[in-house]
Amino acid sequence: MFCVASLCVFTLGISGLIQVQADETIGVRTPCRIKRGISTSSKRFHIPNKIASGTFPFSAAVKLGTRCTGVAVTERHVITAAHCVTTIKGSRRTIDKTIQVGFLTSSGDFDWISVKRIFVPKEWTRRERTSIKDDFALLVLRKKHNRPFLLPAAVNTTAAVDARSFVYFSAFDDAEQANSLMYRVCQVQGAAYGVVYQECATEDGASGAGVYMQVYDLKRNNWDRVLVGIQNTKYSKTLTGNQLSVTLWFTQDILDVLCSWTSNTRYSLCR
Repeated sequence: MFCVASLCVFTLGISGLIQVQADETIGVRTPCRIKRGISTSSKRFHIPNKIASGTFPFSAAVKLGTRCTGVAVTERHVITAAHCVTTIKGSRRTIDKTIQVGFLTSSGDFDWISVKRIFVPKEWTRRERTSIKDDFALLVLRKKHNRPFLLPAAVNTTAAVDARSFVYFSAFDDAEQANSLMYRVCQVQGAAYGVVYQECATEDGASGAGVYMQVYDLKRNNWDRVLVGIQNTKYSKTLTGNQLSVTLWFTQDILDVLCSWTSNTRYSLCR
């Protein structure tokens, strides 16, 4: 069991985690611009390529073609948003089988890995009007990568809001430097219907980025990170005059779906 402030989390299991002292102070440059309407309590940083490619949890972020971000969750699996891997044809959505996953290198280039299979909820492809609750996807890579990864956990949204918890994510959404990783520290402001609202500015390329929290392991007596959701730039929320970003929060139902998609593999997300 893990706790942060008044929040306790039962995780699916933690592996491959490297402790870092203060996420917002790791070898970063001066904070970048903040969009008007976004609270200045949120922080946005550019992460140098050497750190982004070699330091966890930044190194778990991946680029999907030219349009989205994703996050590695096993040696062979990546989670992202469903709208990042599907295209609309008529009234139906079809899976884009040309998607590749890029792992950033210290030189600023990407090591690209082909995708063997893509899972999305059936409701996402069959319904004309889709819901953010179905906007997630699991990509199976054709070969293993060698990066540490984040494992999903179901966190009670009410507790996260009450504790005014901070969430963190990294995304390839810098309009000026397309191959640069941007890192954000965001305070949770509200939650409703399986999504969480937080004070962070995002661009389109941030969709699918893995959102995580730092939690305290009472048994191991140390801090760890758990993946609690994915960022979605297709939606936004205005609350008390501030424009808030939207995160699809992992519920137990979503974790059960991820488990079903990986249950017969060596890299199962079932715990």
